[in-house]
Amino acid sequence: MKVTPAVFIHIPKTAGTSLGVALRKHYSAIDEHYPPEGIRYTRHPDDVDCVMGHFAYGFNRHILGERESFEFTFLREPRKRFISQLRYDFKFFSELDSPHSPGLPEIVNADSIWEFVERNELLYFDNCLVRYLSGRWNYAPLGTLTQRDLDLAKENLMHLDFVGDVDSYEADVRRLGDLLGFQIEVLTENRGDYTAENTLLDESVIPEQFVEMDAELYRFYTDFVRMENGHD
Repeated sequence: MKVTPAVFIHIPKTAGTSLGVALRKHYSAIDEHYPPEGIRYTRHPDDVDCVMGHFAYGFNRHILGERESFEFTFLREPRKRFISQLRYDFKFFSELDSPHSPGLPEIVNADSIWEFVERNELLYFDNCLVRYLSGRWNYAPLGTLTQRDLDLAKENLMHLDFVGDVDSYEADVRRLGDLLGFQIEVLTENRGDYTAENTLLDESVIPEQFVEMDAELYRFYTDFVRMENGHD
C-alpha cells in the first residue's frame, strides 16, 4: 500500500529534480517553495498525498496542519554540493540576459567567491544543509548560523523517516521505494555538464566558512544516521 502523505524536502543540488519527477508518477503532488515573508499557503490536510519542494524542515505543516506524514530528504557531501551549485549558477547567470543578473567574478578564487555570494546574498551557498534541516532557511542572514542551528539540524535529521545520500543514490532510491510501497524509477533529470567553461571551479575556491557546519552535519549523518538505517 502506498504511504501517504509523503513530504520530500528538496535541498538544492541533491538530485531532487530527478526524484521529484519519479515521485509524480505515483503521487498527485503539490510543489511548494519556502514562501516570502508574510505569505501563507492554504492548508490541505485531507486531500494532499505528497508535498515536495525547496522548503525547510517543518514547513509542510503549513500545508498539512498536524496531519502525520512520511518525511524524507537526500543529502550530498557539502563540498560536492557547493561546487555543483556554483557551476550551475555560473552557467545560469552567464546565460541570463538581465540587468539584474549577478556579476560573476573575473578571477575565481575563495575571496572572489566569498564576495560573489555575499554581494548577492545567496543563502543557498551558506551551509545549505544546516539551513534547510534546522528550519532556519531564510531566517538567518548570511554568515549568522550558530551552533544551536547545527544542533537543531542534527535533531531534526534524526526525526526524518528517511535520509538518502547522493553518493549512494540508486540504492537509496530503491530503499525509499520499499518504504513508500512502490518501485521508484531512477532518473537523471536536470543533470548537466556545467564544467566545460568553468574548469577552475573546484574545491579550492570554496570559502571554508560556507561549508564547515554542513561538513559537521554530514559527518553526523554518515557516522550515526546511516548506520542506524542499515548502511555499512
